[in-house]
Amino acid sequence: MSEPRRMRSLIVVVALLLTSPALAQQFEEVDGYVLMEMESVAIPSGHEWEERTDIDDAVGTHYFFTGNGICNGPAGSALEYTFRIHTAGTYRLHLRAARTWHCVSGEPHGDRNRCEESDRACTSLAIPEGNSCPGEGQCIRTDISNDAFVHVETASGDYVPFIDQPDGVVGEPIKLFGGGNQSWGWTGNRALDIAHAKWDADWVLEPGDYTLVVQGRSQMFRIDRMMFYDTARGSRGDGEGRAETLFDPPEPDPDAGVPTDTDAGTPMPATVAGASMPGTDAGSSMPRPDGGTGSTDDDSDTSTMEGGCSAAGRGHAVWLLLGLLALHRRRRT
Repeated sequence: MSEPRRMRSLIVVVALLLTSPALAQQFEEVDGYVLMEMESVAIPSGHEWEERTDIDDAVGTHYFFTGNGICNGPAGSALEYTFRIHTAGTYRLHLRAARTWHCVSGEPHGDRNRCEESDRACTSLAIPEGNSCPGEGQCIRTDISNDAFVHVETASGDYVPFIDQPDGVVGEPIKLFGGGNQSWGWTGNRALDIAHAKWDADWVLEPGDYTLVVQGRSQMFRIDRMMFYDTARGSRGDGEGRAETLFDPPEPDPDAGVPTDTDAGTPMPATVAGASMPGTDAGSSMPRPDGGTGSTDDDSDTSTMEGGCSAAGRGHAVWLLLGLLALHRRRRT
């Protein structure tokens, strides 16, 4: 390949890096709150969620789980919501959700026709109207179609246990239940359920980037939005009416100077001008944002380079492109 063609090919590669999507956070903590709309993450092909509008007063649309059975089933159809924490704290998770009551075969008791604890049927015969079922020998189960699986990961994919999580289930998705019956309601405290024992959905989070993973558990459970709040600075009630806290990347520093090769007259990276850049190997003109590993752990504004181009990676690509242009111009003269 001739030198001009090789140079053009390199420039095209760097230009593609500049235009490729960055691995950016979707949401961020604002004054102790992280608010996320369920529909802000698209449903991948083959997943068992549906976007719905058939319950009023959702903030936008909501997602309805169609998999498993009305009682339970394995975790699946994972949706990932990435967010950034700025201030360390204990953050509690709540879902704005809607459950579905079902008429099942069983002996009703009381004027509300609820099932006895021994009536554990998982076949829905009808959706009750108020406290009434359409047939004889039917009772209303209120403890099904009412949950999803959740867990939290770091930016590198490491599992983050919730506070006091039992060792035997570290690494597993955990059931989170609640919501109103065919209407919206926030999950309460002590809403994490492991073998009928209950815990608050609390995580200790340091400043950095995280992912909330939501997976389906019981069929006909609906989620409108999710909220984390710092228990030392806020409350669920104060966060309910807040807007979605979409990630707002920091503005670039206008005082950050660009080194210039005065002979070429073109802005270029210090490596091309003859000086090494921080984080590069001696004698190498290729910037390496972590000083040698290809990834960065700077919690403030970067994510790993593997699997995509981070904001930091794109910045280094700009340097590289300018340097290549300068070299090309000098070779031609």
